[in-house]
Amino acid sequence: QSRKAEVIRLGQEFELKINQEAMIEGEALAVVFESVVEDSRCPEGVDCIWSGNAKVKLRSSKQKQTPATIELNTDVESKISSYLNYEIRLIALKPRPKPDKAVQPDEYKATLIVTKK
Repeated sequence: QSRKAEVIRLGQEFELKINQEAMIEGEALAVVFESVVEDSRCPEGVDCIWSGNAKVKLRSSKQKQTPATIELNTDVESKISSYLNYEIRLIALKPRPKPDKAVQPDEYKATLIVTKK
């Protein structure tokens, strides 16, 4: 598995798998999808009273700045976090759990977007 960072533009949605890194073009900003901290989302095809929530842990860093750990949620606050003068937003986390099987860490993909404040 390659550790090569994906290069993306500010304001462009992008997907990361766990341990994958994105570099924001021209900004010297890196975002790494570290883990899924919790996934209590309603399984596919099941009727639930509450849609549930998934929480992801990211690490953002910029040259000569202290890296920061960020936790973002799919269905509860907060879905957006700030790092320096950037906003990092979790758009989606795929796949949803199945009724009979938990999602394996290597199956997760987080859709994110980074913008400048």
